[in-house]
Amino acid sequence: MNKISVGKDLYVKGRIGWRGLNKDEYLDQGDYKIINGTALMDGFIDWNKCGYITKKRYDESPEIMLEENDILITKDGTIGKIGYVKKIACKCSVASGIFVVRNTKKDILDTDYLYHLLNSHIFKDFVFRNKAEGSTINHLYQRELDKFVIELPSIDIQRKVSSILNKIDDLINNNIYTNRIIVNSIKEKYDYIFYNLDNKYNDLVFSKELNRNIIKSWKVVKLDAVLKKIPKNKQYKVSEYLDHGEYPIMDQSSDYICGFCNEKENLLDLGDCVIFGDHTRKLKYVNFPFARGADGTKILCSSEKNLSNYLMYLQLLDYNISNQGYSRYYKYLKEKYVFIPDDYTSNIFNKGIRQHMNVLRNNIELNIALGRLKMYILPLLMNGQLKIED
Repeated sequence: MNKISVGKDLYVKGRIGWRGLNKDEYLDQGDYKIINGTALMDGFIDWNKCGYITKKRYDESPEIMLEENDILITKDGTIGKIGYVKKIACKCSVASGIFVVRNTKKDILDTDYLYHLLNSHIFKDFVFRNKAEGSTINHLYQRELDKFVIELPSIDIQRKVSSILNKIDDLINNNIYTNRIIVNSIKEKYDYIFYNLDNKYNDLVFSKELNRNIIKSWKVVKLDAVLKKIPKNKQYKVSEYLDHGEYPIMDQSSDYICGFCNEKENLLDLGDCVIFGDHTRKLKYVNFPFARGADGTKILCSSEKNLSNYLMYLQLLDYNISNQGYSRYYKYLKEKYVFIPDDYTSNIFNKGIRQHMNVLRNNIELNIALGRLKMYILPLLMNGQLKIED
């Protein structure tokens, strides 16, 4: 059985320190993209979260110009997040907090197999053990990857293992894609019903709080006036998050589900709600039981019949709260105004929404179960305990 060291035997590069970018160097658009840690989403890359850089900045670091089938590992902040560059739409580089890993041993190592291994708890446990020993705190050094040694079965076995795990990933990605279509469809319905009213209604009044016309029968109130009190329960610290478990943990981070726990007694089952990041300004809509994450995770539930939590979520997405660095933003959000539609308009919007919400929830719960399945069978496949039939 062959062995390789990820750090020694494969191509591993990161951005040279003095070539790091300042925030004001990022462009709104351009021909050259740059990936940072927030764009790495449980194995895949969200290209919509990538920024742009100048050609000069791209050209100065040829060692991290991305190629198809490169694997990315975060080395700062949330350490050990993985991204897989399946396709590249344009020329792309990476930010300072990311390693580029390239398979240079394709005769003995299947790249998909390497990706699944790095995206598993096997690699995350390795990172955690090194942190526990004090060699990494909030940074993963390249020398640590020298210690990550992989025992490789035959290339044929690797490809069979990858094929099984790829099929699970395909199911997960299909559910994610379906949910995106549903969310976009609901957003289009929201825009059509609640905006551009001048051409559809006569009974309009101008709302100075919203700075636009609304239907006369709607109410406009501060958000703080329509929020329920949420029962207090355990808030999990980041150090307590599990990579996989029975129940999801929701917090203010950019990841939709940030971790897992196994304690049912700590779950919040609110039907649905909105989560707001007091420090990050991130908004999430949640319609399944979850455990509450670290400090800064604010939970919002509407007390008004005609202001569903999803309608509230869509309105809050439209608000712009300026970035003031590491601060607390919930105090500003509470002062924002929301509209509460009349029964007729509310019923038009809600028609069919519940069914969409159930599909969103079912797909999320299925993906959690598929993630647990993948975590369970991956080491069994790799060590040969689970036999693969032709």
